Amino acid sequence: MNKLKYRVINYIGRLWNSFDCPMLGELKFDILTKVYRIFPLIGGIDFPRLEEWQFVIKNLPASPAKILDVGATTSLFPFKLKALKYETYCLDQRLPSFSLPKSIVFCQDNLMDVSIDSDTFDAISCISVIEHVGMGRYNDPKCSENGDEKAIKEMLRILKPTGYLIITTNICRKTYVYKDEIRYGKDRLDKLISLGKIIKAEYRYFDGRRWVGCSEQKAFNQKGDDFGLAMYVLTKKQ
Repeated sequence: MNKLKYRVINYIGRLWNSFDCPMLGELKFDILTKVYRIFPLIGGIDFPRLEEWQFVIKNLPASPAKILDVGATTSLFPFKLKALKYETYCLDQRLPSFSLPKSIVFCQDNLMDVSIDSDTFDAISCISVIEHVGMGRYNDPKCSENGDEKAIKEMLRILKPTGYLIITTNICRKTYVYKDEIRYGKDRLDKLISLGKIIKAEYRYFDGRRWVGCSEQKAFNQKGDDFGLAMYVLTKKQ
């Protein structure tokens, strides 16, 4: 039953993204958030994007500010950032899967080696992206090791001294690779996040129906195909 639900959701998602109208980008995003709110009512689906979006929006600096959303090829989130009156940029090494308005600047680049000047952005959102960097899943160069570390260093470099790097990712008891993505154990994620200064951290676990706020220990205490969710706000180390 769960596999069928995922197939239906993925199919609807592909159809939704294929409807290409830049003027309706924010409306598409808002409708999608309402769809995600229905998930607990149909037995629960462990897709945490709504939690991640809410965390990012809650922790952004006041608008207007210069915001970069990374891994944005199929994401509607930049439309929401623009609607909130941010100067919106997005970055991916793949071209967008739909048209963007001229008011949203797209940068085609490799997150491990970004051709953007240092100290550029007031905030950077990295929503469930870091676990994919260097794994080759999305046509990115496959990195033998530490692709995620290189990406964190690059994002901190292009962040302003007072800016926020907002990161979300999947976590579990022990680091392992699952379908060409990293599921982070505490030791590896702590090492990665320590590249910046943590000013906020929140954790969630999926109770079978919805995502629930919890302690760091409970979120990391997941095994098998289950996973917790870690969300951080980082700044540069002074």
